[in-house]
Amino acid sequence: MTQGKKLSKLQYMVITAVLAAIIVFLMFSGLGYIPTGFGFTITILMIPVAIGAILLGPGAGAILGTVFGLTSLATCFLGLDALGVALLAISPWKTVIVCLVPRILVGYLCGLIFKALNGKILKGRKTDLLSYGIASVSAALLNTLFFFVALWIFFGSDPAVTQYTGGSSNFFVLIGALGGINAIVEAVACLILGTATVSYTHLRAHETAANI
Repeated sequence: MTQGKKLSKLQYMVITAVLAAIIVFLMFSGLGYIPTGFGFTITILMIPVAIGAILLGPGAGAILGTVFGLTSLATCFLGLDALGVALLAISPWKTVIVCLVPRILVGYLCGLIFKALNGKILKGRKTDLLSYGIASVSAALLNTLFFFVALWIFFGSDPAVTQYTGGSSNFFVLIGALGGINAIVEAVACLILGTATVSYTHLRAHETAANI
C-alpha cells in the first residue's frame, strides 16, 4: 500500500478520517501540544499528518494539515497557547493564516517528497525505510520552518511583538532559537513514531497481499 494506489475511495476516506480524529484527540487530550514554559509549544501533531501524507498521498496530507492547522487555531481561541493568544490579540486574520497555511503546505509537500523518493530517487523495498524516515523528518522540519517564516512575515515588524522581544533584531534571534529547539524535538518524534507506524502498516499490507 503506497500513497493510496491500492486503496478504494472508501478506505482512503476512512483512514483519512481516523488520522484526523487522532489529531483532534491529541489536541483536546493535551498530548498534542506540549508547553515548554518559555512562551512556545512543541507539537507532535505533524506525526499523523506525515503518516497520512506517506500512506495516502499529498492530497490527504493537505487535508490532515488543514485539520492540524485548525487545532492550532483552536488553541489560540481557547487560550491554550500563550503565543497564539498574543498573536490573536494583535491580528485575528494574520493568526488564521499563520496557523493554517504552513500546515497545509507541509502536509502536501510531505506527500510529494515521499512520492519523489519512493518512485524516482530511492527505488526498491530495501530503501523504503529510508524513504519513510526522510519524509517523516521533512514534515517536522518544514512545519517549523514554514511556521516561523510565516510568523516573521506577518508579525515580525509589529510594534507589539518587537517591543515584547526587545527589538526586531532580537525577534530574529528568538525565532531562530525557538525554531531550532522545535525542529530538533519534533523531527526526532516524527522520525521514530512516523517511520515506525508507516513501516508497520506497509509490512502488514504486504503480508495481507501475499496471503490473498
